[in-house]
Amino acid sequence: MIYFVIPVYNESVSISRVIDGLARVCGSIDEDFHFITVDDGSSDGSATIISEHALNKNISLIKFEKNRGIGEVLRAGFAEAAGKAADEDPLVFIEADGSNDPETIARMMEIFRNGTDVISASRYMEGGACRGFPPVRAAISASANFLLRTCFRLPDTTDYTYFLKMYRASVVKKAFGSMGDSLITGSGFSANAEFFTKMCLFTDKYGQTPSIYRFLRADSDSKFDPFKEINEFRMLIGECRGAIRKRRV
Repeated sequence: MIYFVIPVYNESVSISRVIDGLARVCGSIDEDFHFITVDDGSSDGSATIISEHALNKNISLIKFEKNRGIGEVLRAGFAEAAGKAADEDPLVFIEADGSNDPETIARMMEIFRNGTDVISASRYMEGGACRGFPPVRAAISASANFLLRTCFRLPDTTDYTYFLKMYRASVVKKAFGSMGDSLITGSGFSANAEFFTKMCLFTDKYGQTPSIYRFLRADSDSKFDPFKEINEFRMLIGECRGAIRKRRV
């Protein structure tokens, strides 16, 4: 069973398409699935659309009345997924706006079945690419990945900030059990990189696969604040270094 954790913030235009696309991919690779959607204070009816899909698809909905940020979405979504999943099930974080290529899931599952615990889709390896990314966001993303690769080098890992990630449920359970609320301290987009980096403290079996990211925020409402994100990534370096020191003690 693949558990998809999907953050939703005003994605009424795209959420049906994303759910249907992921369901098709799971059917093509003969995998059962469960969607855990976390509505982060949407005001456009996204939750209603998700509830309508839940009538004929395996979907759970967690709804925040007010926007809480990616950090809270990750915490709530993965806590729910880890509580439902068997230890060997894959848990996938994927965006709701259609920017992530659903076909990447099939390649990730091949790596997962070979024993890899943490898998990142990558825009920066051969075969990967980024389409239509605004220049400021592209620069911040590239800089953040450079810093993270420098500070927390993982063999054959190039993309720490891309949302599309796959985790073995046993590793997520171990991380939550060990770190509790300190597992995710960021609130913005950097929380995804924090979660990924800290997951890698609990396994040495990680890998990546190329993926094409198509920026589609034109038909959804993004809350990206470049100054806030730069500061959060700066704080992330210190937070992850502290977590590594504690794990080594």
